Amino acid sequence: MTTISLTNVTVSSDANSHAQGWLTVQFSNGYSIQAYCPESSDNWAQGARQLCKPGHHDGLAPTQVDELLMQAADDGSYVVLQATLPKAAVPMTYARPADEHVYMELSHKQQSVFSADFLAIAAIIFGALYGLKWLFEKYLLPKL
Repeated sequence: MTTISLTNVTVSSDANSHAQGWLTVQFSNGYSIQAYCPESSDNWAQGARQLCKPGHHDGLAPTQVDELLMQAADDGSYVVLQATLPKAAVPMTYARPADEHVYMELSHKQQSVFSADFLAIAAIIFGALYGLKWLFEKYLLPKL
């Protein structure tokens, strides 16, 4: 069996074919093929799960797909393995540290020079430079 990777295609289906698990894959040149969309519980197939979920009672509206991975069967049919949807189409929960989340959400806000992180780094650098100055005066200058 051959695995096919398609990029920038549109996927849709009407109510009857979607209920039976079939999708129409439309290419940019107007050509289209039918592909079987099995229900999958694999984590890597999340985009395909969103396309194939049986909750679309009216069918699947034309959906842009960045990359569609399919497998060609010997009888000429295709099976959808994986789909990569555009980021805006995929509902996701992002987990990141709270401070980083605030910085990313408020990217337009100017960061303060007197933040705790900046002052801690400045104190470490100042301490290291002062320690080098002290070592230089204590041990190297008397020998010169």
